[in-house]
Amino acid sequence: MNPDEPTPDAAATDESGRPAGGRLLASEVHPLDVDGVRTVLVGILVWAAALLGLLPFASRLRAAGMEWWLWTCVTGIVLGLVGLAYCRWRRDRMRQDSQARSRQGE
Repeated sequence: MNPDEPTPDAAATDESGRPAGGRLLASEVHPLDVDGVRTVLVGILVWAAALLGLLPFASRLRAAGMEWWLWTCVTGIVLGLVGLAYCRWRRDRMRQDSQARSRQGE
């Protein structure tokens, strides 16, 4: 056992440093305040990279009956753009609601 690692008993302490005594400890977890725009953009970029990576092999994919791989990438990009529009609309709506609440609090 590594002397630098705490023992299981020493690791189970509450916020004040007292031993937890077998109780389960839960920390307060706040949700992330994300709007999804960055996540959707990354997804679109991944689909675009996949499409660009497959385009040089388009004739081979057609010959093998696997042209649907290209269309899957195109569909991922198109659906990503729809999702991006929705996420931007939602982000703008959340900002407007937040500003309206702050004005009401003044």
